[in-house]
Amino acid sequence: MTGFGIDAWQSQGLKWSKMALPAFRSPAYRTLMFKPFFTTSLVVLSVLLAIPSCAPDLQVGSQSASGSMGGTGGMDVSSSSSSSAMVSSSSSSSNNSGSSSGSGGASGMLGSDCSLDTQCLSGFCADGVCCDKDCATDCFSCAQAGSEGTCLPVPIGVDDCDIEGTYCSADAKCACGVAKPPVATTCPAGWTQGPDLGSCVFSCDGPSSCSNNKVICPAGFDCIVNCSGDASCSGINAEVECPLDHKCTVDCSGTDSCRDGFRTRCSETGPCVMTCGSSLSPCAGGEIKCGSNACKAVCAGSSKPMMDEGKSCGAQGC
Repeated sequence: MTGFGIDAWQSQGLKWSKMALPAFRSPAYRTLMFKPFFTTSLVVLSVLLAIPSCAPDLQVGSQSASGSMGGTGGMDVSSSSSSSAMVSSSSSSSNNSGSSSGSGGASGMLGSDCSLDTQCLSGFCADGVCCDKDCATDCFSCAQAGSEGTCLPVPIGVDDCDIEGTYCSADAKCACGVAKPPVATTCPAGWTQGPDLGSCVFSCDGPSSCSNNKVICPAGFDCIVNCSGDASCSGINAEVECPLDHKCTVDCSGTDSCRDGFRTRCSETGPCVMTCGSSLSPCAGGEIKCGSNACKAVCAGSSKPMMDEGKSCGAQGC
């Protein structure tokens, strides 16, 4: 074997490269050599792309944690938020319970709800609220709207009495014959204004003008029915129906005006009066039917109506 000079080596290397070049160009070689490299490159590229997308989350978490818990983890931040919500909820519950301890304010104060004297700073529990005094007297109340906690007289006509038919009077006492003040002022059609505001008058002033008819007093008014014509209110079906809670007066002044089956029907709760004049037999065969309130017949002559006293607290005939 002869020695190799530089020219010989170059010549031999050229031969080898020419021999290997076809192999490098073959599809099998390219697949074998470049597919692993390409796959590895894709994996590395995916990792590099994923790192920036995670970094903001880690950074935000770090800032949130350090901002509220001095560098502790995200779970502690969540716990801190939950604790704040619980404190807020607790404060809200405390405020609500403090404002609902009674109708008139804090528990024990005047006007607040109670069931025992010992629950009230004043030492008095009356009508379900803490009161400024005992307030156990009839016709007084400590629970009137707008004045809870103050013992005051109740309005006229309120039923705060033990005896049936008696109601609270203007001087705050239970009495028979008390009526509530009228609540209406303008009389309905067919009725005229009476002597007092809130009283209405119906006139049967012609012969047999209201005979065998029923006159119904309007609600909310004191009622006055004048039977001044001859036989004006007579007959088996003739009747005056008085209003609840208010005064009712039936004046029989005409000849035979309220006879032969006529009835004055008092309401259960309002006081009622039937007057019989001095004319010829104005109330012969007539009747007054009482409710539980005061019921009275007044006779100027010998003609008297029958009286059904019912449960009246103060029935009085002629």
